[in-house]
Amino acid sequence: MDWKEIALDMNLNGMSLEQWDRSPRPGLHYKGDTAEDAQFSNFSLIYGLK
Repeated sequence: MDWKEIALDMNLNGMSLEQWDRSPRPGLHYKGDTAEDAQFSNFSLIYGLK
C-alpha cells in the first residue's frame, strides 16, 4: 500500500480508514465434525524462513 496524503479540509470519519491495529496472527484450523474437539499432537511455527 502506498502512502496517501489527505487534504486538511477533508471531512473524515473512522469508517473509511483501513485497519492498522490488527497484525496477522497465526492459528490452527480444524476441519472435522463440529461436535468433536480438535486435538493437535504437534505443530511448528518458523519465523523468518522463506
